[in-house]
Amino acid sequence: MKRLLLTISLFACINIHADDGSRLWLEPATTGTEAKIVVDSKQTATTDIAKEELSTGWHGGEVHLKVRKLKEMKPDAFAITRRGSITTIT
Repeated sequence: MKRLLLTISLFACINIHADDGSRLWLEPATTGTEAKIVVDSKQTATTDIAKEELSTGWHGGEVHLKVRKLKEMKPDAFAITRRGSITTIT
């Protein structure tokens, strides 16, 4: 009986797959409205990827991406603020 349960459990695990990390917090937009993404810094591979990810799943209005070093934040930290309908990611 234990072997049968183990065998069934192993076969059940075969169908399990990992999800893309961005889809954990940014589901694909299902509405017809496209997000307006504004990059307020020089274009880099990182800003291109961020813009692509936000364009795919963001449906909360206009977004401004700003790449800046802030003394009060750690190097890998970021801040999200919202004023009216504009969200800023710094």
